[in-house]
Amino acid sequence: MNHDSQNVVTVDNRFAMIPHWLILSDVSDGALRLYAALMKYADSTTRQAFPSRATIANDMHKSVKSVDRYLRELESLGAVRVQRRKRVGSLE
Repeated sequence: MNHDSQNVVTVDNRFAMIPHWLILSDVSDGALRLYAALMKYADSTTRQAFPSRATIANDMHKSVKSVDRYLRELESLGAVRVQRRKRVGSLE
């Protein structure tokens, strides 16, 4: 290996912990990536995250529809629990 003293590599030390059982499951690569993206926004104590679907889609370079599909996949495995909030002024 050639070590060039002119080059410096800086590594981003931020990381997301992903449960081993999830990595070994039949989950899609996109859903696994979504899990990691969600962990970026998760509170370290409550593990709750509140990013918008558009923000996550932008982070992942995917469409909101893809994020929704991956989220349903993670939900069905029990990897995440989604609590949908009512919009202000919504009758639902």
